[in-house]
Amino acid sequence: MSDDTVVSSFTTPTTKTAYLWGRIIGNGSVTDDAIVVRVGDRALASRLRSIGNQTGTRTHETTATQSAHDATVTRFKATFELRYSLCSRDMDRLTDHLDIDGPGGCPELDRFESYRQQLCRGLLESCGTICFRESSATVGVSFVHDDRDVLQEIRRQLRVSEPTVRTNPIEESSSGGYWFGLADATEFGACTRWWYAQSDDSGLYEPARRNKLRRSVERHLERSVGELHGDPE
Repeated sequence: MSDDTVVSSFTTPTTKTAYLWGRIIGNGSVTDDAIVVRVGDRALASRLRSIGNQTGTRTHETTATQSAHDATVTRFKATFELRYSLCSRDMDRLTDHLDIDGPGGCPELDRFESYRQQLCRGLLESCGTICFRESSATVGVSFVHDDRDVLQEIRRQLRVSEPTVRTNPIEESSSGGYWFGLADATEFGACTRWWYAQSDDSGLYEPARRNKLRRSVERHLERSVGELHGDPE
């Protein structure tokens, strides 16, 4: 099952809008007249189109990248861009209430407090990276962004989540942006179950990202993280 209903407002607290704002903050944008978000799954892109009493326009492109470990290997990645056009009054309302710049973060995101699970899932899938460290059999999860204030807000959201997610300090990246990782003391099994609980029912997730995290955590724990579905979100 999945929730394909139309949500009337981008700021109405629902599972869908919370997840969408996680994606917007992580790798999307709010321009003068539109909201833009990018996802890597066709079904997810279709599901996110029905927000704001309108159907967002969807474009699709495929990019080829060479493997960093083997120059003979080329990987192809599909990206679906959703653009929601809004009038200037609606855009002003959004930017007034969802301003992340500054040391105080974005308290308005707390309107999604009851849907923090979906908000953090959107953040993880849009600007999070996941790896399994073979040498130590541990999980590596980090968040990367060009804006340090955005990463501060992501850390705040993770720290007040349930279960608590332990984070390391923000550092500068070699590419000129910023990043922080989750501490090794993080309960990755509990966090994975929390991030993706009921995700099968809502369909608000990227299968490849969920599978990579689940496989990495299960290798680390040497056991299953449990079911990731249940009652509708």
